[in-house]
Amino acid sequence: MGEKNSKVEVEIDGKIIDGFVRVNGSQLIYKGQTFDDLVSSLKKGGLLKINKHFYDSKGVKSYPHFSLIGFTDTYSMLSKESERQLTNDFPVSGLHCKKVGQRKRVWVNTSHGSYALNGPAISWVESIGPQLLGSDGKPMKLGRDHISSGDLSFLITEGLKLCE
Repeated sequence: MGEKNSKVEVEIDGKIIDGFVRVNGSQLIYKGQTFDDLVSSLKKGGLLKINKHFYDSKGVKSYPHFSLIGFTDTYSMLSKESERQLTNDFPVSGLHCKKVGQRKRVWVNTSHGSYALNGPAISWVESIGPQLLGSDGKPMKLGRDHISSGDLSFLITEGLKLCE
């Protein structure tokens, strides 16, 4: 069965992808540092193989393998769903950017508060403190405490475009 959190070797089209660990006897999870590289490999790949054998009901030793046909379309669909949820919770229409010297502060106003998104905006909030109120009348929040890093990066990129 293998130990929980033990490393498992996974190949995509013959290339070993590090970072997979065992959750239990039948599940793996990716804990690697290069998620974008993994997704890129999955999109380009044709076959994923787990380099751990098992025996079928007839006693034949084999290695689990899975076709990656359709991964790109499915991943794109799920990404769009995630982006739709993001724009509902943190609408792009609520983004603001203010240039102060060479620095650009990016924040977003929502129905549930205002969030400082990038370093200059966070420094601004921290320098003023809780008297800096957001769109909900409560102290402005730090985006990094409430928004996933991928979503935060997307919002900052879109917000910076407003300063151009």
